[in-house]
Amino acid sequence: DNLAKMLREMHFSKVLGTAVGTYSINDTKFEVKLEEYLSKLESSDAPFLMCAYNMGTHENRDSEVGEYKSTLSGGGNEYYNKFYNYDMAIGKLLKFIDNSNLHGNTLVVITSDHCAYPSAKFNTSFGTQRNVFVGKVPLYLYGPGIIKQGTFDAQGMNSTALVPTLLDILGINDVKNYFVGCSIFEKECSSIFSKMGWYNKIYVSTEGSKEHQILPTDDLKEEF
Repeated sequence: DNLAKMLREMHFSKVLGTAVGTYSINDTKFEVKLEEYLSKLESSDAPFLMCAYNMGTHENRDSEVGEYKSTLSGGGNEYYNKFYNYDMAIGKLLKFIDNSNLHGNTLVVITSDHCAYPSAKFNTSFGTQRNVFVGKVPLYLYGPGIIKQGTFDAQGMNSTALVPTLLDILGINDVKNYFVGCSIFEKECSSIFSKMGWYNKIYVSTEGSKEHQILPTDDLKEEF
């Protein structure tokens, strides 16, 4: 399992969910497992970092038997179903944290490694016309008593900003990390990767209000 190997090399003390068959675990069961593991941590005063990767919202997935389905389209639209189900699962997880000893000292970060694939059905379902596999992803921070409530426009910055942004929020400066972007709160970012996407030999800029394909310069090709 390449993902498990990568995580172990990043010095996580424990890697869960690498047994055969766990790849297909749905988001409802996934949330229950997170609660079980967090329950073991809430009695300790030791700081921890726990990272979790769900599968239920991926392309060609739908809510399974026993999971939530959206009332939109009579429950027949897999996009509405799986996103609604994930939303319900996350709501349960946050409620659990609020009612536990983790409340007030735990920061929850929810984001995505990439956007949804712009299939014809996706575009029809959400009224979009995106034709490149680069698009907006959420960055949701939940920590009552830790961070202030509000919204922030990242101005086209991409997921390379994730770790720099979290370090910025935690007040940890001048440390090395593997992410080549900048904090979304930085007014000036010198990284050429902060508003760029690349897939299948296609270069996409996220500068401005809409992602768009560009013709790369030789210097940009060399950097990528």
